[in-house]
Amino acid sequence: MMLRRFALASVLLIASSAAPAMAGTATSNLGVSALVTANCTISTTPVAFGNYDPIGANASTDLNGTGSVATTCTNGSSVVITLGQGSNADTGSTDAVPLRRAMSGSNYLSYSLYSDSARTTVWENTTGVAVTGTGTPVSNTVYGKMVAGQNVPIGSYTDTVVATVTY
Repeated sequence: MMLRRFALASVLLIASSAAPAMAGTATSNLGVSALVTANCTISTTPVAFGNYDPIGANASTDLNGTGSVATTCTNGSSVVITLGQGSNADTGSTDAVPLRRAMSGSNYLSYSLYSDSARTTVWENTTGVAVTGTGTPVSNTVYGKMVAGQNVPIGSYTDTVVATVTY
């Protein structure tokens, strides 16, 4: 029994006095990258003119209405919103000088779309309206005007204008 204790003590002494094992280490930098590119979504709210009265209120007074173009674009992106000529553009209409018309059957009711509330800057399909993306929805009001004095028959007059966001 004594011999056994001695052997056990010897093993413990040898184990505790052995040189510790050395672990090696090495390091390297891990690169991380991401590319954020410009992206946009676009939606519209129709320009609502309401009732045009060619023999009463609108015989001498323009009819105004508003709608909107909303864009959500990547934060910091430079974008331009343009409005097309419409489905019923008048003869001589161009992207730079759109002559828009709403149609009912074979009849037309002329109107214009503007980027300012004074209705002086036509919103066209060339230079458009510049916007900087914020990453959140940005709403731009579209100001419409149907000029007074248009002698048109009764009907439901409509048009479709393509809104485009270029980024």
